[in-house]
Amino acid sequence: MLDRVQGGRRRPKAGVNKRTHETFLKPTTGKCLHYYFYFIDEELGLCYLRVPTWCPFRLQFYFNGHSWLARQLDGIKLLAISL
Repeated sequence: MLDRVQGGRRRPKAGVNKRTHETFLKPTTGKCLHYYFYFIDEELGLCYLRVPTWCPFRLQFYFNGHSWLARQLDGIKLLAISL
């Protein structure tokens, strides 16, 4: 499954000093686009990969681990306590 989300994010913007003709980067806030790829892994369960559409491309991988933990605890008798 693919999802597309747009949100506010700080990002650099290129600028030019008209007097000295020097280029520089200035921080700005703008809308940036993320793509989310959702999938179900046999061992890890529900996972997603978040891919930004601007440099640097910092990928974020997430999994909740509930399926993995359930398999690790299979066969162990546990008592659920609500606090």
